[in-house]
Amino acid sequence: MLFPEEEPAPLRADWHDSYSQSCSRCRILDALFPLVFRKNKHDGRLPSGFLHHETDLSNPDSPAATLTSTSPPLTLRLALPTDAPALLRIFTDSLNTEHDASTAGLNTPPAIENLISRWRNLTTPLTRLNFVVVAAGGEVVGVGGTGCIYTREGDGKRVADVGVMINPEARRKGYAGASLRMTTDYLLRVLKLDEVTVEMRAANVGMRALMEEKCSEFRSREREDLKFGDEISYRVGRDEWISSSKV
Repeated sequence: MLFPEEEPAPLRADWHDSYSQSCSRCRILDALFPLVFRKNKHDGRLPSGFLHHETDLSNPDSPAATLTSTSPPLTLRLALPTDAPALLRIFTDSLNTEHDASTAGLNTPPAIENLISRWRNLTTPLTRLNFVVVAAGGEVVGVGGTGCIYTREGDGKRVADVGVMINPEARRKGYAGASLRMTTDYLLRVLKLDEVTVEMRAANVGMRALMEEKCSEFRSREREDLKFGDEISYRVGRDEWISSSKV
């Protein structure tokens, strides 16, 4: 999910308040790309060098989390106030939000400014870690990360719901898939969460096709959701991801 709230590892993050009831309704229409890295304190690269990360969440006034991929050239980072125009463009494009009712209200500059402030207000334990998706050249082409990190009742596992939303003109370049896999790998390998989920409306055929074809590490299940519509939920545990993902 890109927006909800709950709790997680040492940081904090969110999307939109209405997301606390659901996790991740987004469009992912691009091909997925594998990634990897080696963690070294707050600055590291995983196994193949595909992904590099710099993480420092120790200062709540200036948190930093940046993931960089080389194939495709892509950066995921925390949002800045200067990203407001790009985010307003993303959330007012009906092709981005048609499967995501929880983005309602993100259509004015004040709403976006408030959103960025919440995204940067990271908590301990971490409850969200939302990113802007930045293409080569510095253009913000979408949003990703997780808006819902929580401790699951029953088994006490730390779970994050992940999502991604890419502008129509930036699709079919691998950005959505890479963003999803970068976030998943980072959450499971670096932040040591136990499980990652990706949820979408059952009507989101493009997202479902992508997950079925490109995310074989994830297991799927259907569920009813009277608020947002029936959903498909995909999930993968840390051990499964590390042992079976192409990273």
